[in-house]
Amino acid sequence: MADNTVINVGSGGDSIRDVARQGGAVKTQVVALDLGGVSGNPENLIAAGQALMAQSMPVALAGDQPSDPTLIKIADLLSQLLPAERGIWSPFEQLAQNIRSTWLEIQSIGQTSLNSGAITNPLATVITRPASAVSSAVTATSATPCVFTWTGHPLQVGQAVVLSGTTAPTGGNFVLGVTYWVSVIATNTFQLAATSGGASLSSTSTGTSLTVTLTYPPNSLIADSATSPGSHSFSIATYAGGCLIPRVRVVTNITSGWAGVNLLVTLWSAPPTYTGGDGGAYNPATGAANWLGAYLVILTHQCGDGAAGGGGLANANQASIKLASGTSVFVDIQMQNQANPIASQTFTVIPEILN
Repeated sequence: MADNTVINVGSGGDSIRDVARQGGAVKTQVVALDLGGVSGNPENLIAAGQALMAQSMPVALAGDQPSDPTLIKIADLLSQLLPAERGIWSPFEQLAQNIRSTWLEIQSIGQTSLNSGAITNPLATVITRPASAVSSAVTATSATPCVFTWTGHPLQVGQAVVLSGTTAPTGGNFVLGVTYWVSVIATNTFQLAATSGGASLSSTSTGTSLTVTLTYPPNSLIADSATSPGSHSFSIATYAGGCLIPRVRVVTNITSGWAGVNLLVTLWSAPPTYTGGDGGAYNPATGAANWLGAYLVILTHQCGDGAAGGGGLANANQASIKLASGTSVFVDIQMQNQANPIASQTFTVIPEILN
């Protein structure tokens, strides 16, 4: 395979005539248009691409992400520059729809690998949270500390609940609608603190018609167990050559209240271990060497049968994953804002893989 050539396009780069001349002379398999300076004149990208296409030169994108207005214009024009019948471009046409949130920086990439590539959705991984009840009527004592009774409750220390009812226990510590953290548990009783890891609160009355509801506060773990989270993974069909994962989607079966929820989906080459479980603080105990990347997913669509959304890498431009051995990539989910779960709620994680 011939070497590839990167041609600068934009302010300070090569002229359109130079692009055409180089495209005709180098006889490479792929010419990469470097977008580093294209923000000032996005038309240069289109003109350069058309000059290369006139000589049947396949092209690819490279360089830093241009400004947001430029990305919008490039997204609008990509369909003209990159027709589907030129197989090298078919993956990028699909990505053009999400180009404002996802940008691939591709350097020195061959036509053969691109022609054989496609955006694929492997078997999705599903995380199902515990089936236990998430809400119940409770009674409270007037005591130091205040003790709440919920027979056979499923709560664990470190989980968070919201207190509701007619009147809260008095004494200045409890307010209806506020989030509290479970501080002490027994088989049928529990105590609450104002902060995670804080001291149990006291009360001077029992309150009336009280209910507690489990909630996911920011930075809490979504898992299949409140005490011993299991591992969840998806498989990469061809791991030896590596792959790109530009975006991750999440679908959850909850039917209301989750529009706008932000999730951080983290990928690992081996399953991490955790301190705590579902609803507790996100605190991996081991796994730093196996961390691959994290995706900020926003559930933008609340439908009658569930909520869905997607997102790209957090604090990075692309994830190029090449596993040393095996094909499994492990997944966990961390809440970024607050929402109340339901029993047996499912979270289907769908990575979009370019390989």
